[in-house]
Amino acid sequence: WSRELTSRAVDVLHGIPHFLIVLLLMALFDSQSWLILALLMGLVNWTDLVRFFEAELLSLRAQPFMEASRSLGASSWQVFW
Repeated sequence: WSRELTSRAVDVLHGIPHFLIVLLLMALFDSQSWLILALLMGLVNWTDLVRFFEAELLSLRAQPFMEASRSLGASSWQVFW
């Protein structure tokens, strides 16, 4: 259920233009610094990384070695580490 919740939160944040969020945060912090702008852009763009890592994780879970490891009694964490 946590994957579904995270996925829905990322979908909601992805629906809002990132630049609009950054402009609102810049106005909130009353800052015109390029450094603050860059930090806020990085903070807002984490949703892209979440989607990438989720897709990779789901791809790995579908691999045959995962099924073989589970059939031998290993948990998902044991397979990844």
